[in-house]
Amino acid sequence: MLKEVPESRNDVLEFPGRANAWSFESDLWCFSRKKTFGRGGGDNLSDTLKKLKITATDRTEDCLEGCLDCLLQALAQNNTETSEKIQGNGILQLFANLLTPQSSCTAKVANIIAEVAKNEFMRVPCVDAGLISPLVQLLNSKDQEVLLQTGRALGNICYDSRKY
Repeated sequence: MLKEVPESRNDVLEFPGRANAWSFESDLWCFSRKKTFGRGGGDNLSDTLKKLKITATDRTEDCLEGCLDCLLQALAQNNTETSEKIQGNGILQLFANLLTPQSSCTAKVANIIAEVAKNEFMRVPCVDAGLISPLVQLLNSKDQEVLLQTGRALGNICYDSRKY
C-alpha cells in the first residue's frame, strides 16, 4: 500500500505504518521510477551510500537492490556529483565483491559502474578499486543484461586509454 507524498517533499513514495525495507527509522523509500531523488537530494544520497555499505556487507539482496536503484536514479540526475560521492564514500571497493554471477544485483552493479565510468576522472579509481577482473569474469555469463552492462562498464573504463 503506497501513497504519494505531496509535491513539496520531492515526489517520494511513503510506506504508511511501517519502516522502510532498509529497517531504518524513516518511512521514506527512494523509488527508482520517480523523477526526483528523495528529499533534498544530497542528504538522501549520503543516507543511501551509508545504507549500501551496511546491506552490501549483510548481502541482503532486496535491500541492496533498493540502494542500487537509488544510486542509478541519482546518477541519472547528476552523474558527476553522484560519482564523486560514490568514490568519496568508498563504494567502488564494495562493487568488486558484489560482481558475482549468482547475484540478482550483478547487472545493476555493472550498470552503476558503467555510469560512473562515463566520467574521465572516475576511470582510474574504477581500476584501482579492482573492478576490471570481476567484470572480465562476468563476460562468461549467460544473462544478457549482465553481459550488456558488463560490456558498457569495461568499455567506459577503458575509453580513450591505452593503459587498460
